[in-house]
Amino acid sequence: DEILENLITDKSGIYVDATVGYGGHAYGILNKLNPEGKLIGTDRDKEALKVAKTNLKRFDNQLILENLKFSELENFLKQKNITQVSGFLFDLGIGSWQIDSPERGFSYLKEGPLDMRMDQWETLTAYDVVNSYSEEKFAWIFKNYGEEKLAKKIAKVIKNAKKEIKTTLDLRKILESVVPRNLVKTLARIFQAIRIEVNQELEELKKGIETAVKFLKPQSRL
Repeated sequence: DEILENLITDKSGIYVDATVGYGGHAYGILNKLNPEGKLIGTDRDKEALKVAKTNLKRFDNQLILENLKFSELENFLKQKNITQVSGFLFDLGIGSWQIDSPERGFSYLKEGPLDMRMDQWETLTAYDVVNSYSEEKFAWIFKNYGEEKLAKKIAKVIKNAKKEIKTTLDLRKILESVVPRNLVKTLARIFQAIRIEVNQELEELKKGIETAVKFLKPQSRL
């Protein structure tokens, strides 16, 4: 309710939900708009977009759904001849459906491949990161993307692992061997850091915000 109240400043305007997911926020936005109002819903996850298309079917005339990264938003808006947007929404982080799917490799609670790609068409996976990065690069990622105090120690243990780290539980076991207390918090921080690296989330967000600033109408909201 708070998001809808603050985001929508023009009920006939064009809005961008840049993390449309299954369409929860999008449904709320479209429900508040006048018939001439439009919503562009984008996401990196093609599977999520399929669900969003079904969930938002009643708004077909007011909705455009597109598989995009934040860095691709600017070109897409230009292609659609859109020069001003009344509001942008970025709901950051990870979707519950991604965590709940072991085959996506986001969760340290369920065994799955070390994947963590939000866009399954990207080539870099968590497996690639965990099995090929240098100890120094690990430490930097864990410290900067996970704010992990044991970043250097964990980086060393991962780099010195005696065998290939193939699954989420393989990685969890290594972390269990080095973290005596607050294991769950450390697991969350390390998995978050790797996920951010795999998806280049901060670089993407920077480009997305820059695009939003270029396209926002005066008095509109991000």
